[in-house]
Amino acid sequence: MREPKKPYGLCFRCEYRAMFLESVKHGKPGQVRPQCSDVDQSIDSCFMFAPVKPVSTVPIDPNGKWMRFGPLVVPIDKKADTIPECTLEANEIGKDRVVYYWKPKK
Repeated sequence: MREPKKPYGLCFRCEYRAMFLESVKHGKPGQVRPQCSDVDQSIDSCFMFAPVKPVSTVPIDPNGKWMRFGPLVVPIDKKADTIPECTLEANEIGKDRVVYYWKPKK
């Protein structure tokens, strides 16, 4: 019996797919590779992969009563602000395993 495929496709977690989806929303579709625009699929290997960049947030209502941080079941008061300037970093987590992540610059 074959082992089920792990759901770890790169495209759904890639900055280039996010950039493509945002460009479509604004009427200027562009893509780095053809796979970036195939939103129904995700590939397992790509030489262009970059993790999705973080988004800074601000309170929806600066004088509001909601918490800014907390468990997901509690209403949290935040909205997207900007994509901060970041550097792409890598961390080895074992033999042949590397985690890539964006570290925001201060």
